[in-house]
Amino acid sequence: MLYVDDLSTFTNGIVRIFVRRQIPSPDNCYYDIDFDPTRTDVLADFPHLGLSKKFLYVSANRNDGPNPEDWLGAGMRRFNLDQLAACRVASGRAINFTNPGGQRILVPGSGTQNVMYFSWVNTPTQWRVFSWPDDSTRVGSTLHDVAAMTFGDADCRGGVNNADWADEIAANIVGFNVQTAITRNSVNVWVPTNSDAKYRQPHIVGAEFRRGKHPNDLGLVQQPVIAFSGQCAGVPAVGVNDSGDQGLAIGVGGRVGGRGPAVTTAVGIKDKYNQGPGRFVFRKIAQATYNPDDARYGDYFTVNRNSSCGRFFDATGYGLLGGTAPSNVNARYVEFGRGPVCS
Repeated sequence: MLYVDDLSTFTNGIVRIFVRRQIPSPDNCYYDIDFDPTRTDVLADFPHLGLSKKFLYVSANRNDGPNPEDWLGAGMRRFNLDQLAACRVASGRAINFTNPGGQRILVPGSGTQNVMYFSWVNTPTQWRVFSWPDDSTRVGSTLHDVAAMTFGDADCRGGVNNADWADEIAANIVGFNVQTAITRNSVNVWVPTNSDAKYRQPHIVGAEFRRGKHPNDLGLVQQPVIAFSGQCAGVPAVGVNDSGDQGLAIGVGGRVGGRGPAVTTAVGIKDKYNQGPGRFVFRKIAQATYNPDDARYGDYFTVNRNSSCGRFFDATGYGLLGGTAPSNVNARYVEFGRGPVCS
């Protein structure tokens, strides 16, 4: 949970982590995380969690509270999982990442075992991939050249109200929608991009890196693309199952020039049947007729491994049905996968 000091000024904030050993029992304890305890005017924003075998990773974008446009860095902290579960003082480490090229967002990767990976788009032709092994206090990073990506304010108008659901950060290099997935043999990164000469509609671009013996030994394998001919694609969320496949939930709808279908959530899988670089199959999960009228959609889509069936995924998504009010949110929780359903 993200807590702020004042709902009108937003000048200081913390992230609170709740520990619950059994569901639906009450919380056993909680931890307050201050991303700069030396100051009372740092706003932690856009918090996310990630897990490795030994640690809970917590990320937050750090802004100057009185001057929110002033970026102070991307914070990443990790805490000992056993100590958290026991509600004891949790040891860990805090690191703040800055970037000479301007603000970037970091989110812990999914599918981590012994090495946590996270990433940002360094330039339109280059990714930076970070690695943080469980047995090390040091974070490494590598730069990888890729085909040029196009960023900008995407035009994704549609629905009955012909509104644009993609705001100026939906396909921005800052990276609020960058996702990282770690499989047995690869690190996979995804980012929504604007339309370009090859793809008329805004779309999602990825990069797959083969993992070597060292955490920083990564080699580019392919650059998959998720694109539709008549509608936008964006705001990806990704999870990894026990087979090492990636489950994705994305926003699909609207189109350049307007009068596209209303945006909704679609789910799909990147596995041996849909490897990339294209030809991905997605299924929409929520009926929608309207686009949001505030140009915000899908900030916190989630995809996770299904707890009882490790080959399947759990995902959340929504569309707006019959209007744009909170009462019109058509929210869905879905379980999806390939092959026989677990008993």
